[in-house]
Amino acid sequence: MDELPAALGGGLAGTVAMVVVVVGAEALTPYEFRAPETLAGLVNAPEAAGLGLFVVAGVVLWPLLFVSLGRRLPGPGERTRALLFVGLLWVAYVIGFSELAIRGGPPFDPRGDLLAFLVTSLVGHALYGLGLGTLVATAGERRTRAV
Repeated sequence: MDELPAALGGGLAGTVAMVVVVVGAEALTPYEFRAPETLAGLVNAPEAAGLGLFVVAGVVLWPLLFVSLGRRLPGPGERTRALLFVGLLWVAYVIGFSELAIRGGPPFDPRGDLLAFLVTSLVGHALYGLGLGTLVATAGERRTRAV
């Protein structure tokens, strides 16, 4: 059960890393992070509620799902399984939010916006997976040493 607090900590660390990547990408590329806006629209709430949903999913929902399903994923260790898990989340993220990346206003370069969206979201998700997997792996190593 040591994995649960570690996974929640990993989700928090990963979410912070992802937000740092997104903020940096917004400053350097045509990418605009619109996931909170979209999530808010899905539940007919203010954009702050969408940001809250994004954070709760990153800090609580995805780590809980990883702890419950992570051992069933292929891979030699928690970090590899976390990267695979987050890779699946990234594919869903790209499918769900790519229309927003492509739907920019003028002047609009679909290749630049789409490329910025894909690279930014992939790097952000990879850092998220590394944070999640590293903390869960560390908890597992502590548990094995304690036994």
